[in-house]
Amino acid sequence: MIEEKPCITELKKGRYKVVSILGAGGFGITYLCRDVQNNRVCAIKEYLPEVIASRNEKTLEVLPQKDRVREYLHGKKRFFEEALILMKMKELPSMVNVWEAFEENNTAYYVMEYLNGRTLKQVMMDSGGKLPYPMALDVVVKVGGALDRMHRQAGIFHRDISPENIMLMPDGEIKIIDFGSAKAMAISENQQFSVVLKPGFAPPEQYSSKMSQGSFTDVYALAGTFYYAAAGRKLPAAPNRLMGENYVPLDQLVSQCSHKVSQAVDRALLMNPQYRTQTMSEFVSAMGKQRRKPARQKPVCTAKPSQAAKPVSRRLPKVWLLVSQGSCVGALFPILQDHWLQVGRSAVKSQIVLSGHAEISGLHFSLYYDSSNQCFYVIDKSVNGLYYQQTRLLKGKKYRVLPETELGVGSMKCRVILGVEKNG
Repeated sequence: MIEEKPCITELKKGRYKVVSILGAGGFGITYLCRDVQNNRVCAIKEYLPEVIASRNEKTLEVLPQKDRVREYLHGKKRFFEEALILMKMKELPSMVNVWEAFEENNTAYYVMEYLNGRTLKQVMMDSGGKLPYPMALDVVVKVGGALDRMHRQAGIFHRDISPENIMLMPDGEIKIIDFGSAKAMAISENQQFSVVLKPGFAPPEQYSSKMSQGSFTDVYALAGTFYYAAAGRKLPAAPNRLMGENYVPLDQLVSQCSHKVSQAVDRALLMNPQYRTQTMSEFVSAMGKQRRKPARQKPVCTAKPSQAAKPVSRRLPKVWLLVSQGSCVGALFPILQDHWLQVGRSAVKSQIVLSGHAEISGLHFSLYYDSSNQCFYVIDKSVNGLYYQQTRLLKGKKYRVLPETELGVGSMKCRVILGVEKNG
């Protein structure tokens, strides 16, 4: 069928016959081609940043603007880096195979396998804006497994996982595409690099050149992709989340989603990379186990109770507030579950008393642990504020936070951690 179509042009001295355009974006064009030497169909991606360069229609040369030559050459170097990354991973399943890269027409090209599939975004649109839940779960487990192999075996993380960069093939398998933002995991933390961010999928560390990135960056993006695919709505952008905008837990939007899978997604979406699910294998394991073992299991508390803690049922985990910084560092306060508690400096106004800092108000914030959803709720009622990741929360507004969240009380000189004892 391809041979019947007229050849638009040729590349590499006639080896590649360009048949049609598969897609075009702001930085390049992808062509459907025939590899004459190997008698196979292929796709060729061309570097063409349309904002700073244009094509001479007679010679087919790509010509950068005179004042953008340096920028153009840097982009071409990055384009070759993308090709080298993909060539390095050609033996890994679920990765698009790239066979070679070359220069011609004053620009760069790389040759890859032709994927006769559809992006996850396209499939979602054809399904009314979201996927059936079992299908969404199956896709995320497959993608997570592929990314785990990429992280461990190739030492590369993608940095741009989204529904546009996941392809579903006719045989039910998946392919991960568009590695223009990929980076080696060994990259120096002080090395700056740019990436086109996709709100709802990019974690907070990608908005700062000073924060390190790694496998946990892809974990956040894949969790955001799963949330979008299953619920049909995107997460708030990371900067908006830092300012207090929250999202509805997945199990409240999708009836088929178990509470534990929803929790796994929440852990993968923690704003602080230190507390977030760190590896794809952890994330896939949490998602996969829920597929195999949907039945509920009773939590068992194995740790010895604190002397200050009141007796609680063994069916419930122990919940606590730990002072991590300040004059009363190390103080551990047990939290009564499913009841509002007041936290502050005044023993008259507060059940949990934090002392030692003038910035702490008599009643600083209200605290609630929801045992059914296994999360905390906090409401700031102070003068000097309640902080999450250096950002002051809006006074009087209720925020949902997950276990292992650290909050700054007052001027950040006193910090507390909200925790739940892990079940054995």
